This record gives sequence, C-alpha cells and structure tokens, in this order.
Amino acid sequence: MSVRWNASLLWIVMRAAGIECSREEVENRRYNPASSRKFPLEGQEEASSVLLDLAKDLYKAETERTTSVQEKGKTLLTLSGLLFPLLVAAMNIAGPVL
Repeated sequence: MSVRWNASLLWIVMRAAGIECSREEVENRRYNPASSRKFPLEGQEEASSVLLDLAKDLYKAETERTTSVQEKGKTLLTLSGLLFPLLVAAMNIAGPVL
C-alpha cells in the first residue's frame, strides 16, 4: 500500500473518531502551526477550576470504588479460606458417600 493511501485511511479513521485535522496534517504527521483551529483546552481559563474540581471528584470516586472492590475481594478470600477446611472436615466426619 502506498503512503498516501495509508494517510487517507488514517485521516478517515481520525475524522470518524471526531478528531479535527486535514489530510495534509495527517500526511505530514503534525498539526499546521498556522491553523486557526483551537485545541481542546485553549481559551478555557475560566472553566479550568470547574474542570479541575470535576477531575478531582472523578478520581476520588474511582479510588473509593477500587478500595471497595479490594475489600470485598479480601472478605471473599477470607471466608472461602475458612469455609473450605470446615467443609472438608464435615465431609470426613460424615464418611464416604457412595
């Protein structure tokens, strides 16, 4: 496949993903510095504190969720570690089942 065809395919995929770029930028593998297009966080200084608070809240929620899952896993392993020997002992006491 030619380089131009690969660049065109990559451009189509990037456009489908919602990334704004031109074919020339994809072929050159860099953004055009003279472009009038703004990048995602340009001009949002007033919203940066809101975005930072949102990011902190999301990070805290994710950390709490991870901790909760880890605690549940520890509890499950502890219970299964205790119940397994008790069940084996109960089966030995009951005798062989045919």
